[in-house]
Formats: sequence, structure tokens, C-alpha cells
Amino acid sequence: MTFPAAEPLTNARGQIDALRIDLNWVHRHKSLFWQVIRALDRDSPNPPPSQTWRAHYARLYVDGQSVAVRRLIGGPASKKDACLYRILSILSDNANTITIDRIAQMHAYTATGSADPDVVKRHAGAIEREWGNGTGALDPNRIGDDLATLRRDTTSITTWATKTVAHLDRNPPGTPTLGELNAAIADVTAIFRKYGRLLTGQDYAVDHNLLDLAWWLPLRDLFSTNGPEESQ
Repeated sequence: MTFPAAEPLTNARGQIDALRIDLNWVHRHKSLFWQVIRALDRDSPNPPPSQTWRAHYARLYVDGQSVAVRRLIGGPASKKDACLYRILSILSDNANTITIDRIAQMHAYTATGSADPDVVKRHAGAIEREWGNGTGALDPNRIGDDLATLRRDTTSITTWATKTVAHLDRNPPGTPTLGELNAAIADVTAIFRKYGRLLTGQDYAVDHNLLDLAWWLPLRDLFSTNGPEESQ
């Protein structure tokens, strides 16, 4: 199926692939963080490994992931950057013109390679139940609720990124816990997958598998000798 370049649905769909790449990196960094910690425990010459190094790396991890989560969510100032705020705003602002039948045709074509009326009807029923308001179009209130819930549930992370990582604030917020960070990543992932499914007709699952399964070998070799030395 083709989509006119100026159509809001085309605009929203265009954000998904770029956003997926960024979200994949968040999940890969999450996987790497714990693998690095385990590698240090295993290969440090004088166990237990330095708690100072652990704390330093954990702070770098939390800061980096918090900024990534804030960017993935975005906001009014995101302008043309791909982010969840832009995608959901496009859908909400144009909900009356983005018909469920149009989306159902896309889903049917994705699933079967054709827009058979019976298949379209089945998809339309499922889309109506999850996103519709009984008028044959998307319900902007449902979309708005998803965005409001996402931003509320990730406030501790995005506030930390804004007031501590991106800027220096005289009254910095408390450091977010790894549990809060994991919950924020899970929320962002859930909303991404939900609207990726709406816009593409397929599950846009993230891939956090590492491409190089032996990534930890250089780290093992480094810490199995005398440890790293600062360059003079």
C-alpha cells in the first residue's frame, strides 16, 4: 500500500523506524550494564571489584539511559525530532481524519498481501476496540491518556535528565533508582510497541541481543593483569 507524502498517517509512520533504532540501543545498553558488572566480578584480580568503579559506571549508565529515555519521549520542544510525543500528537491532532477503515486496510494488507473486505472488517473491529470512539475514527482521548500516563510514570527519570545531566540545577532531584529506570524503559517500550503496531500492522518488538557475543573478552584481559593505567 502507498501513502500520500502529505498525509498525517505517513508522517507518523515515518517516525517509527528511527525511533526503533534508538530504543534498541537503550535495551542493548541495559543488557551490557549487567554483563559488565558480572564480568568484573568474574575477572577482577582482587575480588570483590572496586565499589568506587561500580558506582562510577552505574552513574554513567543511569545518566546516559535517562537522557535517552527523555529524548525518546520528547515533548513540545522536540520540533521535528522523532519521538513518541510527536507520533502521538500527530495521531491525536488528526484523529478525526485518520479513519479506522484506512488503518484496517493497511493491517489486512500487511497480514495477507491484499485488502480482502472480510479481513479488513476483522482488523477494523480490533482497532476500534483498542483505539476507536465509535465514530469510525481514532479516539484522541485514548491517545492523550497514553501520552499523559507515559510522561507521568517516567517523571523521575526525565526530571533527572533535565535538571542534573543536561543542566545544573540548584535544587537537583533525587537520584533515580535502577528500578525506576527499568520501569521507565519498560513504559517507553510498551507505548512504542503499541503505536508501532497501530501504524504498521506488525509487532515492532525491540532487539536487545548483542551482535558480538564475545564483547567481554578485552575487558577480561584488561583486568586480569595490573589493571588500567591512566595515560600521562
